[in-house]
Amino acid sequence: MTVFALMDEWIACTGRTDDAWLGLGLDLLEAWQTGAEAGHPTHCQGHLAAVLAELRTLRAVAVAPDPVALAAWFHHCGRLHSSLLDRLAEVGGPALGVRVGWLVRGLEAAGSRSEDPAAVLLLTAHRRAQVGSRLAPVRAASPDQ
Repeated sequence: MTVFALMDEWIACTGRTDDAWLGLGLDLLEAWQTGAEAGHPTHCQGHLAAVLAELRTLRAVAVAPDPVALAAWFHHCGRLHSSLLDRLAEVGGPALGVRVGWLVRGLEAAGSRSEDPAAVLLLTAHRRAQVGSRLAPVRAASPDQ
């Protein structure tokens, strides 16, 4: 997935294209790249793309700004760069910042049970993305096999 496709994902989950939101999205992408360069393979942009793809398969429609998709964006970067989560509260409002922060913390404590459907959805998408990234691609069998 390209940076442009990820920014399209950002715009879809935020529903915004103003400078403050786009700047936050670009900074998050940079944080994901920094995590991958620091030797954290699950902190790469490919992992983010996989989680977002799983979210799309698990639910039909989401209303922007989408706290679940935003939590996917912040789930590694929020821990590494808490100032980015603070900026979300500034541009999206305190309630959105608190909700996304809560979902991020819930994902980090993945072993705990949650009654919150959004938290369960995020955890399911994250786990499915992790499993998919660890499996070797299946090759089609040739006719002589």
